[in-house]
Amino acid sequence: MEQPSLKQLIQSLIPDQGGVILAVIKSASPLKIQAVNDEKLIIGENSVIVPRHLLDYRTVIDIPELGLENAEMNVYNSLVPGELVYLLSFNQGEKYFILDRV
Repeated sequence: MEQPSLKQLIQSLIPDQGGVILAVIKSASPLKIQAVNDEKLIIGENSVIVPRHLLDYRTVIDIPELGLENAEMNVYNSLVPGELVYLLSFNQGEKYFILDRV
């Protein structure tokens, strides 16, 4: 039996009503996102999943050339008002996942 590809796995999780939506960040805190083609569709922070790479976070890095090992570093990468993002709609449009910035 052939193993499904990653693309097939993701597509199997998205119902027929799902899809990718272009949206703009209206507010960072609390998070509010508005669909570009639908001014009435405002998505609040309770309905959206934000991946780690679109947040501020702390991580550990190694830079051997500088003699740094296990150095902690802050990454400031949170979403800001006015940015465009791609949203993945699922669960009949009740939940959204931010794929990335445009």
